[in-house]
Parts: sequence; structure tokens; C-alpha cells
Amino acid sequence: MESARPARLLLLFIVVLILYGSLYPGVLHPGGAPAAAMDYLLHSWPRSFDPRIAVDALLNVLIYVPLGWLGYLSLAGAPRAVRLAGAVGFGCALSLTVELAQFYIEGRVTSLLDVASNSCGTAAGVFGAQFLDALLVSRLARWREPLDRERAAVVLILCWLSYHLFPFVPSIGLYRLAVRLRAMLAVTAASLPVGTLAGMAEWLAVGALLRGIAGTSSPQVLVALLAVLPARLLIVHQQLTLAEVLGALLGVALNLALWRKRREAPAAAVLMLASLCVSGLAPFHFTDTATPFSWRPFHASFNTANWEPAGIVLLRKVFRYGAFLWLSSRCGMRPWRGAAFLSLSLLTIEIAQTHIAPHTPEITDPALALLLALALRLLAVR
Repeated sequence: MESARPARLLLLFIVVLILYGSLYPGVLHPGGAPAAAMDYLLHSWPRSFDPRIAVDALLNVLIYVPLGWLGYLSLAGAPRAVRLAGAVGFGCALSLTVELAQFYIEGRVTSLLDVASNSCGTAAGVFGAQFLDALLVSRLARWREPLDRERAAVVLILCWLSYHLFPFVPSIGLYRLAVRLRAMLAVTAASLPVGTLAGMAEWLAVGALLRGIAGTSSPQVLVALLAVLPARLLIVHQQLTLAEVLGALLGVALNLALWRKRREAPAAAVLMLASLCVSGLAPFHFTDTATPFSWRPFHASFNTANWEPAGIVLLRKVFRYGAFLWLSSRCGMRPWRGAAFLSLSLLTIEIAQTHIAPHTPEITDPALALLLALALRLLAVR
């Protein structure tokens, strides 16, 4: 980055999100003096590890990687040792503060393992930023300009890959593979068109994003990325569907057909909007009884014991909404108009969902669209 200002603004954005997610729902309960919180923290290391604890630890690592990365970039101009120590120290201090505060929050658990995981994630982000910076200077110098110019596209591609591969934990075995293949083929006639349309829109959007990053190599990269589909069969909590496979193949084919005409961005924007409307209103079973509307952002995501599926859904929404905002901007729409249009469209869908089962209508999606518009704006700051 040419200036540390965008990184600092994004770092503040990430910190606010971490604080909101870590301290949700914000209901306090008496927990004693601060010394009691520290004593509990120091004695909270798990006595045994199981796969669930390991996956939780990995999630905490991944959450703090962007914090470390942006912390390192925000100290641009300072000596290297100061950047390393400052970014890592900030992440460790934030994690420690959050874990102590969770001692007084209803429904949250203070954990020394979380502090360690978050600190490792911060350090991984710091050293990842340093390594990439050195790599771009030495061996990948030709990629420095497009990666810096298309930072928003790079982040959206990473979100897309993350939702396909989250939680990044393999689940290997012939029996499990056979079960997932049978589940993939067990598709209903009603869900096939909805899923296929969503897959087409997403893969066409990925092709448009890749054009800005990889240029003339983007079609080859897009075809190579089809490998993420069979990879999902080997990831825990992931379930590939036939509709996603069909949508991917159709989306890639459409991208290749439109590539020379440079028409993939408008087509992707239209398809993405249509997919959002169809997915939000499916299965189109309207009821007379209204479901309560939740005004607490991310309530459904946080208020669940199965956070892995919720995380996959949230990552997919981040990509879909962010991609539409990026595409609409490429089509000539002003960013604030695109954000307002998407947010109002999603709000209309959420209101309609109060009479459509089995959806959970809440303010999360419109709020997420506005947050993503802000984040993309910060990524575009020079």
C-alpha cells in the first residue's frame, strides 16, 4: 500500500467487528472482581483436546489473521521491528482484553486457549504480510501493481475460496466420501433451479473479479478453480450439491463466452441480483402468520450451537453481497447508490420473509451490505 491510512481504517473496522462478535449479546452478569476474571482465565486451559476444540482454535486463529495483517500494514514507515512487535502486541492485548470481558458476558466463555489461538493468528497475519511484501518485491514484482489496484477483488476472491473450504479441516474416508456423493445426487426438483442460478452468478462474478487481477490469464485461472468443487467433498461440514456443480459449469462456460466481449461484469451483476431475490424468496411458500423480525444484527449466526454451517452461510453472503457491489461499481453505478440499492433490496426480501417459511427474517443482511460497502470503499482508498 502507498499509504498506511487505508490499512488503519480497515484495522479499526476489523476491531469493531471482533468486539461486536466477541461480546455479543452484551448481557452482563455479576462475575466478581477483575482478579477473579484473571484467575479464571489462567486456569481455563483445556485438560484434553478433541476435534471440536481443535476446530474452534483454528477458527480463532483465522479470525485474527486479518487483524495482524492490517496491523503490520498500518505501521508502514516505522522500523521493521516496531511493526512486528506493535502489530503482534496489539493483537495479543486485544484478545486478552476480550477474554477478560467475556467473563462478565452472559453466554460467553473465557478461555486461555482462545488467547493463545488469537495471538497465533495475529502473528500469522503479521508474518504473512511481511512475507508477501518481500515476495512481491523480489519474485512476484509483476503482480504488485494489479494486486494493489484490485485489493477489493482480491479480498472477495479470498472470501469466495473461504466459504467453499471453511472450516479448512479435512474429513477423509471412503465411507464419508460415498455418503457425500449420495447426498450430492439426492436433489429435489424445487431446489435445483435456485441452486444452479446461484452457482452461475457466483462463478460468473468470480470470472469478472479475476479479469482485474490476472488479466488475459483469468479464463485459465477460472477453469483451474473448478478444483475447489471436488475438494469440498473432503472438508468437514461441507456438502457439495448437484445444483452447485451445474451452476459452476454453466457459469464458467458463460464467462468464457462473454470474455472477449468484456460483458461478464454486467451479466454477473444481473444474475447475482436475480439469484439474491430468488434465493431469498424460495421456496415461495407464503403463510398468513408472520414470523417475528429480529433487529439484532447477526443474531441467527451467533445464537447457534452449530457455528460451522453458520460460518459457511455468512462467508457466502459476504462474497455475494460484496461481489454485487463491486460489479455494480464496474458497471458505472456510484458506490453509495449501489450500497443503498442492495441494502433496500435485501430489506424488502427480509420483510417478505416474515411470511415465508423456513426463513429467519432479520436486519443482518441489509446491515451486512452497508458494512461491505464501507469495507470496499476503504479498500479502494489510495
